[in-house]
Formats: sequence, structure tokens, C-alpha cells
Amino acid sequence: MADRVAVLAPGGIGGPLGALLTRAGHDVVLIDQWPEHVEAMRRNGLRVTIGPKEDPEDDFVVPVEALHVHEVCTLRDHFDVVFVTCKSYDTHWLVQLVEPKLATDGVIVSTQNSLNYEWIAPIVGAGRTMSCLMTGGGELLSPGHVWRNRKLSHHYYTVGELDGEASARTERIAGLLRDAGKTEIAHNAKASLWTKLIHNSVSAALSGLVAGNRRSWELVADPAYRAVSAQLFREGVDVAAAHGQQLEPLYDVPTAALRNMSDDAIAELLTATGGGASKGATNMVQQDIVRGRPTEVIGFFNGLLSRKGAEVGIATPMNDMMVALYERLERGEIEQGLENLVPFSIRLPR
Repeated sequence: MADRVAVLAPGGIGGPLGALLTRAGHDVVLIDQWPEHVEAMRRNGLRVTIGPKEDPEDDFVVPVEALHVHEVCTLRDHFDVVFVTCKSYDTHWLVQLVEPKLATDGVIVSTQNSLNYEWIAPIVGAGRTMSCLMTGGGELLSPGHVWRNRKLSHHYYTVGELDGEASARTERIAGLLRDAGKTEIAHNAKASLWTKLIHNSVSAALSGLVAGNRRSWELVADPAYRAVSAQLFREGVDVAAAHGQQLEPLYDVPTAALRNMSDDAIAELLTATGGGASKGATNMVQQDIVRGRPTEVIGFFNGLLSRKGAEVGIATPMNDMMVALYERLERGEIEQGLENLVPFSIRLPR
């Protein structure tokens, strides 16, 4: 029997995923909290633009089944697979919402940034929780229109069990995801997520602090930006190592070697992640700032690393400073700009 699939929060990440799975013939329901988005999908289908916005690789509209969040309670059938693609701060309540509709042997697949398994597993159980690392981005352009900003040939999904074991379920979910994009299987899913957490806490957070539409691979040419990036990165590696995580999946470099890399070498790693990015694409933090939404920096990126550092006695002054600056940025007390690098300078090693 085919899996019944739900996508929670089908925006820039979940929208293309749900649309491509629907187009491939899967039984998919898209569930969203933005009424205009749901109504547009119901009325016109979901439009998906893939690749460069000016010259897309694909641009299609597919009829989809879309529900408002308040309609979940009316469902009689249960879901076998639920892809959670919302912001981390919406995870807890959305998973609680869908949990009664998850099959006994169903699975929640966190297709998000941060360590969302830590707050999903207590709700549905560790045995019904999987991770899916994203290595591509997207944007909800308008109600009923999403943009996946890298081509279909770009590696998008890395799915795995939290205990690191190979399983038939992993193969099944990977097979499902391959109908939406290039997919690999993680042999250490938690390490993959820690690596992405560190990357986001450097690249997405710092670029969002200093620029509205320039990415880290452009900004690292600035010596001050490069120095701050490198020290943020080292702090994250220290915290991960203290928690027993080996950060190999994104960078293929042993953790100890990552810690001892020069500023320039770390900048090269950050630059390499820009491969295949479409012109005009902004990261998730920059999108939140321009829309006036809370970012994930304080609670789920740098703030999480600070809390994780405190748990194991690792000082995180650079991440602490990032949190303090984002608290001011989100209150409107400061604006994006390179001058926001100055407060970090006193915390750089001499």
C-alpha cells in the first residue's frame, strides 16, 4: 500500500517537496497556517519555480490537496510519513497538532534546520522520528507560488535514522524523497545536523546580521567578516566535539582538523557551499528579517550552541554576542550592516 504523506508548512522547502511528490503520483496533503496560501493552492494549484528565477529549469503548476491547520482534526485517515518543514520555533505545536493523525508505525521526518529531533521525539517517540538534512534552499514568493532556488541535479536531501543504523525504513523514505530531488542516506544523521547547525550559525546568521541580500560566500572576502566567521566556526566545532559529534558529512574533514584550520581555509569551506546557488537567492534568516518575522538565530542556531556549550562547560563568547545583537536587531534597535562586526572584535583571540 502506498504511503499517505503530509507536508507541514509547505513554504520554500516544503512546497517544492510536496508539489514534486504530488506530481510523481504520491498521496500527499499539504497543511499550512497561512490562510491565503492554502486558499491559493486550492484555487489554482501550487506553482513551483526551480533553479534560476530569471531562467528556471522548470516552472510548473500542480493541483494539490491543501488543508488549513484547523482542518487537521477532521481527517479520518492516518499519515504514514509526515515531513515537517516549518521554522524550528513552530515545530513543537505543529507536531503536537499532527501526532494524533500519525499512524502507529508512521514517522515524522524533520526536514528543517537545527536539532529538531530533540523536541519532536518527546512528542511522538524516538522510534517515530527521523532526520532529513537540507543542502538547498527555497522561498515562498507569494500565496500559491514557491521557488526552489537550486536545480534538480543539486543534492538536496540526506535522510537517516537518529541511531545511525541502516534500516529498510531509511531506504523507503529515501526512495520517496528521490521523486523530489537528489537524495543520499546519512550514516550519522545527528552529526550531519550538528554540522549544518554550525554552518547556519556562522553563514546564515552572520550574513543576515550584516547584509540583506549578500551571502557568506561573497562576504568572506572582507577580512573582518572572515575573522569573525572563522572564530564562530571554531566555537561551534568545540561544542560539537564536547558533545561527542564527529563533523564529517558536509565537509569531509575530521573534527580535529576543522578546529585547527586557518581563517582562510574556513572561508574556503564556506565559499564552497555557494555552488549552484541562484542569483538573488537569500538565506532563511535574511528572508525572516525582510518579512519582519522572528529568526531562528536566538533560539535554534547560535542561541542553541550557547546553551549546548554551557551544558559541557565550553565558553561561547562569539555565539553569545551573536544572540545579543540579534535581540537588538529583531527589536529594531540596530540595522543590518558591516558595522555590526565591531562588537565581535574584542572577543577575537589575539
